[in-house]
Amino acid sequence: MDGESPPFQVLNLTNGAISDGAAKSWAEANRRRGRGDVWAECHLRDDLVNAGVLGPPGLNGTDGFISAERSRGTVALTCEPRFTVDKVAVIAVSDAMKRAHPDAELTNFVIVSQSRANGDAWTRTLGDGRKEQLPVRSRKGELRWQLDTGEFRSNEVVGPLWYQANGWSCGITRPGTLDDICRLVQPD
Repeated sequence: MDGESPPFQVLNLTNGAISDGAAKSWAEANRRRGRGDVWAECHLRDDLVNAGVLGPPGLNGTDGFISAERSRGTVALTCEPRFTVDKVAVIAVSDAMKRAHPDAELTNFVIVSQSRANGDAWTRTLGDGRKEQLPVRSRKGELRWQLDTGEFRSNEVVGPLWYQANGWSCGITRPGTLDDICRLVQPD
């Protein structure tokens, strides 16, 4: 979780509810959680995915990916990061935002990450030794947004993490959706 990652811009969009230092800590904690989630996914570690440490058991779909890979006969994945995070914003969520998106179960603060795809694919190794390339999810340079609900947590063993209660992919083009929130993080 503490691997190297390129620097990213941190935006504090909380209208003063938390300090810039806290926003930076929360953003970094979210990146740590994300790296932990990807590590568990890449190493087919459903024990970590279901531990309830990084988020709720299943990690909002990571368990399904691991199960699908195992059912294909996958014994290993070669995983390089598919996205580079450019910006991470901590956003205070108003009551009006919560009412507008009741199914999203928005928390008082959410984290929106803007990432850029590198266009690389992962490779699966099957039990018989064959290797297959997984489909590339996004074209090189394509932007994506991830909205994470939850809360900042820290303990002696795991360290600081943004516990991801829910994770949502969004864009910035569809009015009336979570894009309304993700749109607060504009590309340069």
